Amino acid sequence: MSSPAYNDAHDLNVRTHIMHYYRLHSRSWFDWLADQLVLPEHGRCLELGSGPGNLWQHNKGWPPPGQLLCLSDLSAGMVQEARQQLKGNPAITYAVLDAARLPFANGLFTAVFAFGVLDQLPNQSQALHEIHRTLAPGGVFYTSTGGPGHLAEIRELIQPFLPEVNYGGDIDRFGLQNGVAVLEPFFGEVAVRPYQNHLIFPEAYPLLAYALSEPDVRQQLTAAKLAAFEQHVAAEIARQGEIRVTINKGLFIARFPR
Repeated sequence: MSSPAYNDAHDLNVRTHIMHYYRLHSRSWFDWLADQLVLPEHGRCLELGSGPGNLWQHNKGWPPPGQLLCLSDLSAGMVQEARQQLKGNPAITYAVLDAARLPFANGLFTAVFAFGVLDQLPNQSQALHEIHRTLAPGGVFYTSTGGPGHLAEIRELIQPFLPEVNYGGDIDRFGLQNGVAVLEPFFGEVAVRPYQNHLIFPEAYPLLAYALSEPDVRQQLTAAKLAAFEQHVAAEIARQGEIRVTINKGLFIARFPR
């Protein structure tokens, strides 16, 4: 679930922690996501942009018996973190690789996952070609993204200080509103399942931590802008009592015809 901008797992772990403790609804993203994955009794799976393997850490016992899973990321630091967190699971292997150049045989995988990845890839079309090539007939591609309004409240808070930052992902490249059109040229059947929730911030610190977990934001905020941003967030919470942040995400399930 990472992008090349993340060299290690720190920022993603911050987000995961905040998503867990400040969510409005009890059903977390990882719980919900695991419920959507329907895998055959036996097969090989590949996750692209797996980061530190948060989905598999959160759902103990995954992958289910009979499945072999390869976790991969463009960042060697992410792969090392996943290896450390999930060590001892003989069904999981690890690889540092580029989604646009997969070193695997045609039709090898029964399922491929890419959660929160496609909108960030500079070579999205080539990556989809590679995913299509390495999926077996009847295989499934699971990919997630944000939609309109996702993290909009954080984006609005940051915008006066960093107007060029595209916080929350580039849904114009791949989002809930256009994902079917992007995927259909490569797959015979595409379904979308939405997930909505909110993050509730009654104090400034966790919201600031979430916002600064985006590398572009952290790197571009000068000391003066950061101080002003912190004051702005604190003032808004004092005025409103809390800040409620929209989570509007979804999962695409794309099937490769037999």
